Amino acid sequence: RRLAAPRGGRLRLAGVRDDATVYLDGRPVGRVCRVRHAALPATDTVELPPVADGLLDILVDSFGHVGYGAFTDDRKGLVATPTLDGRPLHGWQVFPLPLDAAHLRRVDAAPAGGTAHGRFFDGTLRLARPGDLYLDLGEWERGYLWVNGRLLGRYWSIGPQRRLYCPGCWLHAGANAVRVLDLQRAAPAPIRHAASLRG
Repeated sequence: RRLAAPRGGRLRLAGVRDDATVYLDGRPVGRVCRVRHAALPATDTVELPPVADGLLDILVDSFGHVGYGAFTDDRKGLVATPTLDGRPLHGWQVFPLPLDAAHLRRVDAAPAGGTAHGRFFDGTLRLARPGDLYLDLGEWERGYLWVNGRLLGRYWSIGPQRRLYCPGCWLHAGANAVRVLDLQRAAPAPIRHAASLRG
């Protein structure tokens, strides 16, 4: 949504399900998360810097649905109208971010030296011979990992998953393609691997 006010303001996102990163003219300016953790902002507001005519984007990541108890009807996305200094913001355009194989084939990895968050990174895992592995994403923040075109899983620096198990049947000797979508990082980080102890 485009803002036409020549000033900053307090953006309130009261209904985030489950994590939202706020961008102004392509730059990350804040984050609101439904999860309560010492490493996360315990607020539903973001202070926007002054702009004359800024483009406001909100990237929402949903963590999945609870299949039991009081939260079985838990909706995802932004479930309440965002407000700026108490005034409702309407007129949004909503775009899904498909993560299927067809879409991923059309997505380019992030160029080196970029500063935007929410980027795809490509790498290569070279193996002398394939076997079951754990891939350690402890130096990354939060996102998704693909190996040879298959979605292996999601990770998060606060847990519960920072190491992902990769079965040997997904791998082959030589170069294996690794793709990461990290929603919080602007630069790549190492991915370490260790052999599984499974017999």
